[in-house]
Amino acid sequence: MNLLPRIVLLLGLASFPVVSEAAVMSPVDDFQDGTTQNWGSASQSIVVISDGGPAGAGDIFLRYASNGFGGPNSRMVLPMNAAGNQWQGDYLADGYVGFSVDIANPGATDLVLYLTIGSGTDVSDGSWVSTTTPVTVPSGSGWTSIDFSIRPEELAVLRGDANPANTLANVKQLRLLSSAGGLPMLSFGGSGSPQGDVVAATLEIDNFRAVVIPEPTAAALVIGSLIFLRRRVC
Repeated sequence: MNLLPRIVLLLGLASFPVVSEAAVMSPVDDFQDGTTQNWGSASQSIVVISDGGPAGAGDIFLRYASNGFGGPNSRMVLPMNAAGNQWQGDYLADGYVGFSVDIANPGATDLVLYLTIGSGTDVSDGSWVSTTTPVTVPSGSGWTSIDFSIRPEELAVLRGDANPANTLANVKQLRLLSSAGGLPMLSFGGSGSPQGDVVAATLEIDNFRAVVIPEPTAAALVIGSLIFLRRRVC
């Protein structure tokens, strides 16, 4: 078989730009606007710190301290559940496979972090899934970058739809929390939202962003096609 005409055609196609709907720019929560950027609830004592983030002077970050003895600040959990928040959407279509965030733990209690993802807009509706690999941030530690995988096969269902992919396709809220005993428990006897530990601890966060896998580029598709054609001939 003469491959030359096909190779010329494929190389010609590679010269045209390819626009991929899945190759999106991830938003980044860096708090440089001086706000909480929808993290936390109105009843929590969330503090925006104007200096000392991972980039040093002038790098703004977020601090939350749970008290461990009752009230809205008793648990180590940071919700992202504001209506129309920036992390709502279809994570499968957007190509999101994980999240990266800079974390510091200046407190005296180790943090064991999970990221939970919900498809409902209220406490008791929709489904909840959780990352399954805990990320331990030792007490007294400085800034470090951590990652959470949200591939469907690496998530645990806490409530609702048995297929995590369906939850990822309709995300409405997130909850970043510490759960030293394993996967997060749900409030209201299992019908509510994931809860963090009742503990006196401090969490500092910055640069929360999605990890995105884009669709193949035109060049990658051409190379794959050439390999396929060569195998067909051989």
